[in-house]
Amino acid sequence: MGDFEDVPSIAGFVHERKNALAVLLGFAQLARLQLERGDTEAALKHLATLEEEIRRASHKLQRYLGGTSAFARTSCDLAAIAAHSIALVWPRAQERGIEIELRATPLFVNGDPAALEQVFLNLLLNGIAFARTGLLIQLSASPLGIEARISDDGPGVTPQIAAQLFTPLVTSREGGSGLGLFLSRQIARAHGGELSLDHATPGTMFLLRLPALTK
Repeated sequence: MGDFEDVPSIAGFVHERKNALAVLLGFAQLARLQLERGDTEAALKHLATLEEEIRRASHKLQRYLGGTSAFARTSCDLAAIAAHSIALVWPRAQERGIEIELRATPLFVNGDPAALEQVFLNLLLNGIAFARTGLLIQLSASPLGIEARISDDGPGVTPQIAAQLFTPLVTSREGGSGLGLFLSRQIARAHGGELSLDHATPGTMFLLRLPALTK
């Protein structure tokens, strides 16, 4: 697997747009709330983020309509991608009273930043839906490559759900499409990595493993 053509393209695109709309709605609501409170500076900050994400979404749409679906690989810092993903879901997390912590130092992989960001967004949005109080992302280097552990303090995954967790159209999240984890695993594998569920931890923990960037 070497590009996004290996993923069901229409389903993947629709799911990605759904996540993007959730992010945009969150920042639009925050901007309105800050304006109602008279905090123009905070509102302008949220509107700037909203504008940036609309531009990014428009660029992705143009690529898709133009038939350009292959990964645009480059040297990218996985810690920076994780941090940006957290910033995008922050309104949703704040709404549910969920804290998100990132423990990471710069770690570089050869990958498509937009595709890898989508993996983190999928995992974070899932975690926010099930967490009781918090989420934790831990990045580290190992002999096997770069590892990202995304864990929540929710009720965990039953064996029945775990057996079908990466199956398309299977979901236990209200309003979920059943595509996020499937597509995230496909993206990880297309990058020469893997996404798996860690069964040995309380709550839910996903392990994303990617090859480290070789100089």
